Formats: sequence, structure tokens, C-alpha cells
Amino acid sequence: MSQAAKFSNPQPDHSVNVSGNDTLEFGRVLVWTLALVITAVVLIFFGARIIVPLTPYAWEERAFGFNLPASDGALSADHARVQALLDELKQLMLLPQGMVLRLSVLEDDVPNAFATVGGRVMVTQGLLDAVESENELAMVLAHELGHLAARDPAVALGATATLGLLGAAFGAGQDGLSQSASALSAMAFSRAQERAADEFALTALKKRYGHSGGADRFFRRIEAERNRASAMVPAFMSTHPSDAGRIARIVASQAGWNPKKQALKSWRGDP
Repeated sequence: MSQAAKFSNPQPDHSVNVSGNDTLEFGRVLVWTLALVITAVVLIFFGARIIVPLTPYAWEERAFGFNLPASDGALSADHARVQALLDELKQLMLLPQGMVLRLSVLEDDVPNAFATVGGRVMVTQGLLDAVESENELAMVLAHELGHLAARDPAVALGATATLGLLGAAFGAGQDGLSQSASALSAMAFSRAQERAADEFALTALKKRYGHSGGADRFFRRIEAERNRASAMVPAFMSTHPSDAGRIARIVASQAGWNPKKQALKSWRGDP
């Protein structure tokens, strides 16, 4: 009598095609992905810093000038003086050929100012009310013109838009492109760009007034306000880093200034 055949149903080997350490493998993929993204971000920003200044300003004007007049609507007497001061400073500064400065005065009580693409300079009514001399206002305006001369707004916008496309490519959604538009309303630059804009402005002030006296006074008041407000930081501080070092550099540029012989000029024309 033959023995009955015995059959078995062996369990499959679950270790086939599976790494011995799934967590380690996932970590490697994550690290490489982050490294690629960080490298792309660095290349984008450095690339924009190099490429944008080499492109003709006419391209930026066509893309972002919006065919707007030099200023928005009918200006008050104070606003007209700001536009005139901008135009006078422009003659003392090396700005891109063909740039038309466009002034926008925002009805906001908080002192603030920033520059955007297309040669537009934004200032708030709060800033105009806060400055106590034309010298102070000229320093702020010339600082923003320094950003325009270096094409900083276009660099920031170009890099931000590219990052938005990169984010969309990685499946981050469609918010990337819309977020790039926010760069138009609140430009925040690096400390190196801020220092360069300050040096640009101080040179312009010395050409216009023969000295840079009074250039630090607005920044001192803003710094004092920040210290008093603790958690409530003035809007100007969100886009313009201010510190003791910055004020010290501005003061150092005033060497030789004699306020008794070179009085500060009232920007409103007051006696």
C-alpha cells in the first residue's frame, strides 16, 4: 500500500525586494530630495542676482511698468514735493537708462517705504508725517532708489516667481505664483543689499547737500519706537532691518558736518 502524498502551502518570503531598514531608506530619499531643493533654491537666487542686472531695463519696464503715469492721479502739495525730490535725486544717481520713477503715496498712518519693479516707489502718509527734515526724507527715498539701481526688486520677484514654479513642479499647488505677487507689496532684502542701498543713498545725499547730516535721525526714532513697542514692530522694520551698526555707519559718514553752518532743510518749505 503506497503512502498518501503529503501537500503543504509554504508562506511567501516577505523579505524579497524589501530593504532591511525601511526607515533608513526613506531617510536617504528625504535627505537627497532636500539637498536637491536647497541646491535649486540657491542656484535660482544667485542666478537671478547675476542675470537680472544684465538684462535691459526696457524688458522690466514692458513687463511691469503697466503704462502708468509718473505719479498716481492729482498730487497734493506735499506729494508733489516728494515726486520732485525723487526726480532731483535721480539726477544724482546712476539708475537704469529709461527708468521713470513712479510715486505712490499710500494712505497709511504707519511709517513705511519700499520700492517695487517698474521704477515704482511706495511711501506711506505716515512716513511723510514722521520725517522732520528734507534730509531725512531724502535718505529714505535715496535708499529705495539704491534698490532700484541694483535691480533688487526685479531680482526678488524673478527668484520668487521661479520658486513658485519650482514648488508647483514638486506638487506644492498653485499658490507659488500668487505668492510671487506679494513680493510687489512688501520687498524684504538681505542685509548686504540693505547696506549697499544705504551707501548708495549716503553718496547721493552728499552730492545734494554737501553732507549726510540728519540721515540717521529717522532711523533712530524708528529704532526707539521698536524698543518701546516690544512685540509690536513698526512696519518699516519688517522690510528695512535697523540696528546699532547701521546707524553707526550712517553717523560715521557725517564726519565733518557742522550743523551750525549746514542746517537741515525742511522738506515742506517751512521756515
